[in-house]
Amino acid sequence: SFNALNPQAQRDLKFQIAQLYLALEEWGNGLYELLEWVEKYEKSPKLNINAILAQIYTNFASMSETGSLAEKQFYEKAEPYAKKSLSTGLFKESWYQVYLSILLFNDRYEEALPLLEKLFQELPEKELYKRQLSILYGTLDMNDGLIPPDISSLDKESLKPDFLVGPGNAS
Repeated sequence: SFNALNPQAQRDLKFQIAQLYLALEEWGNGLYELLEWVEKYEKSPKLNINAILAQIYTNFASMSETGSLAEKQFYEKAEPYAKKSLSTGLFKESWYQVYLSILLFNDRYEEALPLLEKLFQELPEKELYKRQLSILYGTLDMNDGLIPPDISSLDKESLKPDFLVGPGNAS
């Protein structure tokens, strides 16, 4: 029985159950368990909890019909968690990708620019970030002289994190 466990064991088990649901790609159950865990055990979630919640909500957004109210609402729910995950000062590529995809979904290009610049600065070997930064410079009609602006349009789909790109996410 869950209640027979000591409080720390209950806390750990509840978190492990949430992780198990997420590993099984049962996003709804995982989200429910994780939100319940945060509410009961950790009112101010630590580092990766915010990132996990942001990823779950952006995953739901990517599974929603493009342009739907549900897609918009899932991105709105993801944003505060994504923002908190970046406030730690740690650089985690997936955390930046999630917040970047939220900002681009909402056409907030000026806010997206520093995130993409940070991704390019930290991972210069990834040509994708250089190309995306160039496209964003072109979209914002900017030229810093280092990366010539690309005249092609901004492709929001190519900026989605890998975990959001899949058969159900093709546009």
